[in-house]
Amino acid sequence: MTHTLNPHVNQALLLLEGLPEDFKVLRRLKPHDQFATSANEPCYRGIALDIETTGKRHQHHRIHQLAMILFEYTAEGKVIRVLDRYCGYENPQAPLPPPADIPGPRPDGMYHVYFDENRIRQMLEGVSIVISHNASFDRPFVEKRFGFFSELAWGCSLHDVDWLRTGIRSGKLEHLAMHYGFFYDAHCAEEDCNALLEILSKQLKKQRYTVLKAILNQAVTEKVRIWAEHAYGKNPQLFDREYAWGPNSRCRYKTLPRDHLEMELSWLQTHVYGNRMCPTTIHIEQLPPQKRFADRRYKGLPFTFKSIKESHHEQLAA
Repeated sequence: MTHTLNPHVNQALLLLEGLPEDFKVLRRLKPHDQFATSANEPCYRGIALDIETTGKRHQHHRIHQLAMILFEYTAEGKVIRVLDRYCGYENPQAPLPPPADIPGPRPDGMYHVYFDENRIRQMLEGVSIVISHNASFDRPFVEKRFGFFSELAWGCSLHDVDWLRTGIRSGKLEHLAMHYGFFYDAHCAEEDCNALLEILSKQLKKQRYTVLKAILNQAVTEKVRIWAEHAYGKNPQLFDREYAWGPNSRCRYKTLPRDHLEMELSWLQTHVYGNRMCPTTIHIEQLPPQKRFADRRYKGLPFTFKSIKESHHEQLAA
């Protein structure tokens, strides 16, 4: 980020930055296109994405603003440069929150306003990953409006980075921006998208790699999703174990690394399914990057928990 300021202001800023224990200087984010040089390294294409919607449930609400930044990056997670930008609006055919809270056109001026689907398709050509801040929210909305997003790999700057482990107590985009020394006008898809890309380019505290690299690492880590079906009366235990609610499936689910699966199934056997008179079968999905953060179920493999009678017989046999 570069800033042209009055020399006296710059001098004051330097003085404040020289006292980090007492002051923290935040600079307004100035979007820029060049982040680094590639030094002849192979480069890949990614999309930073953000949306504004009429509500929180993709089944009932719609997108009214979409922002995307096409950028180039290396395998080590270094952001190189911006290749293209898009910010569009569309009439959601539904009321929006008060004008003071939402940037851009209002519904009464959006009767014939639509997203440029051809432009969006072109930007996605050759893209390796789409990244948003809370992809579990953004991906279902985007796929509902644009079906061609469904086969792309997705990453999440909120959930794919262990922010607490890096010493940052909140993963909110505005909080992360302050941590990295800048601020911006939040809750506008275009501004949020610029902030997201800036954060992707930053190095993680206590690590030797960037935020983007942490997300890429998660994208290649084998993941599974457990559907805790037939878990009658066990909702509090599952909630405390960070199982999310799947409204379409009417049960809770959890996504975790493949190598944590055996431990999680053992917990379910002990705390959820192990005291039943009959065996209980649930389903476990394999989740490559193209399926992560999607709000739909894929064909999963069945797994059956033993009944209390079977467990008792095994103990006697031992």
